[in-house]
Amino acid sequence: MGKTYGSGHSAVHALRGIDLEIHKGEVVMIVGPSGCGKTTLLFVIGGLLSPTAGQITVFGQDVAAMDEGALQTYRQHTVGFVFQGFNLVPTLTVLKNVIVPLLAGRGVGPAIDRGRMLLTEAELSGRDESFPAQLSGGEKHRVAIARGMANDPPLLLCDEPTARWMVRPGTPPWSG
Repeated sequence: MGKTYGSGHSAVHALRGIDLEIHKGEVVMIVGPSGCGKTTLLFVIGGLLSPTAGQITVFGQDVAAMDEGALQTYRQHTVGFVFQGFNLVPTLTVLKNVIVPLLAGRGVGPAIDRGRMLLTEAELSGRDESFPAQLSGGEKHRVAIARGMANDPPLLLCDEPTARWMVRPGTPPWSG
C-alpha cells in the first residue's frame, strides 16, 4: 500500500510498500522520526485519506474501495480517533465534544449518559460544561480520548499519544 502527495518532481511518497497485518486484540505502536508517514498511515487506516496504491483492509472490509457513505459508516462504527492536536471544537462544551460521534446513531439522552460516563472514567466529571480553552493540556487529551472511545470502536487510532509526555518526561498521563 502506498500514499503519494503531488506528482512529478514535486511528488512526496509518504507511504511506500507498506505491508502491515495487525490481529484483533493487539496493541501496536508505529514509531519513527517526524515526517516519516505515521499520521498518513493512521489516516489511511481510518478512512480519512485514500491510498494511491494498493488496498487497505480492516476487519475484512476494503476501506480504499468504499464510497463516501460506506466510509462514513466505517468511521462511525469501526474507528475511534485521538488526533495529535486533539481537534476539540472550541465552541462546544467538553460534554458536547465527547458526544459528537454519538449523535448520528443514538438519541440525545443516551449520548449524554455515555458522554458523562466516559468523562467520569477520564477523571473529568464536573467539567461537562467547561470549554476546551478552560482545560489544561492533559485534560484536553483525556477529552479527546473519551471522544475517540465514545462509540466503543473495535479500533482506536491514536496519533502521537505520548507526545505530551515526551516533552515533559515523568509527567503521568492523568495530570493536568
